[in-house]
Amino acid sequence: MGLFDRFFKRKKDKDGNAAQGGTAANISPELERHVFCSGCFTVFPESKIHLIPFYNDTLRNYVTTYRCDSCWLDDIDETRKRLELTESSSEIALAAEFFKRHAVFIHEYLRGDPPEEVKGDLLRLIDLIQTGGLKLSIGKTEQM
Repeated sequence: MGLFDRFFKRKKDKDGNAAQGGTAANISPELERHVFCSGCFTVFPESKIHLIPFYNDTLRNYVTTYRCDSCWLDDIDETRKRLELTESSSEIALAAEFFKRHAVFIHEYLRGDPPEEVKGDLLRLIDLIQTGGLKLSIGKTEQM
């Protein structure tokens, strides 16, 4: 086999399928993933990260944010205060949609109950996150 073939010829993976160039990283279920805290800009093991809703002024929406053990409580408090103060039905809907994206369905929101009732449900979900009764998941890692 020539030098060109050795470096550039497509190889077969362990199942006999043609590789797509390069080597895909093996994702081991035993290894813990690492996540970037967008509060202090530090990388932590996933077990030390909290996924929380946070309002992004630029996007004008509630977004998924990853916070470490040191950053998350202040930021979830900020989210709670924002929800408590809002009278905007569209902002309440944005927060409910955030939870829906994470497979937490608010029945009152889905059936069209008044925003004040949905807001109460959202605040209870924030309480559950704060007390550990609800832990939102980052999700599965997909091989590229």
